[in-house]
Amino acid sequence: LALACLVAFLLLERALAGEISARTLLPAGVALGWAAGAKSTGFLLAGTLGLFALGLAMRRAGPKRAFVAVGLGLVLPVALLLTPWLVRSALLTGNPVYPFLYSWFGGPEWSAALGERLVAWQRGIGMGRGLLDYLLLPWRVIVAGGEGYARFDGRLGPLWLLAVPGALAAARRRPRVARPLAAAALLFALWAAGPQQLRFLIPALPLFALAAGRAVAATSGRLRGSHRRLLAWGLVALLGGTLWFASGRERERALRIGPPLLARGAAVRELAVPPLFRRADALLPADARLLLLNTNQAYYCPRPCLADSFYEASQIAFLLAGADTPEAAARRLGELGITHLVVDPVPRGALYPPGLQALAAGAPPAVAMPEIDGGGPWRLYALR
Repeated sequence: LALACLVAFLLLERALAGEISARTLLPAGVALGWAAGAKSTGFLLAGTLGLFALGLAMRRAGPKRAFVAVGLGLVLPVALLLTPWLVRSALLTGNPVYPFLYSWFGGPEWSAALGERLVAWQRGIGMGRGLLDYLLLPWRVIVAGGEGYARFDGRLGPLWLLAVPGALAAARRRPRVARPLAAAALLFALWAAGPQQLRFLIPALPLFALAAGRAVAATSGRLRGSHRRLLAWGLVALLGGTLWFASGRERERALRIGPPLLARGAAVRELAVPPLFRRADALLPADARLLLLNTNQAYYCPRPCLADSFYEASQIAFLLAGADTPEAAARRLGELGITHLVVDPVPRGALYPPGLQALAAGAPPAVAMPEIDGGGPWRLYALR
């Protein structure tokens, strides 16, 4: 999404600098459609940049011409590239934007209550939703980010404390700085209004960086040769130091993974797969269907499986509501075709009913299979 947004912005900027027409906007429309079709949040990003482009086009070409150009050059390709995803979702669930807009379209294995839990969880990410919290949000996301939803579940480097104010200072009389900064600010506002998890802010970062880079280029152009070289080397040192500081964990991981990767090649990737799944694939019956609890890493599982998309709005808990005994939970799972449980012992916040919790702890009729799970930490149970 970050690459798609950056490419779309650069194409929009080039198109809006010349003749404003559907033909000139079409490449940007394809890039925005790429973003919209890649991820549900990409649709919101595409809409935000589309409104930004419409505003600029109206200033240069007037409302009528701008609406026609944006409609044919941006909205149409976005709609065409988004349509396959909408059609597939509608065919599978009856809801083209499942699980959203449940009150309009409905959808299986979802409810209005789950939708409310999902929204409440997303709005619980970050450091608050009051007026003061929003005013302090740019500062907090840079200096107070960290692990856990209460701290945006991610970190930004301290360099942004220089980059963004520097771009703001240079933007007043420099449209080339102001345009990416304004687009990035709109994406930041969109992020602030939604789930404030840092990963959702990533598409805005290249635009902030572009504005900062243009600000530096504009400033350095006014300096003499020796001062320009001093600025360049200073920036190299600053960027290098910041990168070194921010990449400590990644360096440790590279030093740990690098030597075996060079020695064993792609086979090292197999080490990331919990051995339970390899043994389960080899030893379980052909018709086995697994339910994953406290994990949604279904890409590890070579067998058909079910898992929660959102722990805080658990569809598994919804499907087993009222199953207060292990026998009732096993019966309900049998109706769903589930034959085995894979249990990660680390709770993730899903409010499973008592019967399912008992099954996950090995209560009958669940039967432990240590010959496959190896005794932990992940456990495998057969439902008999």
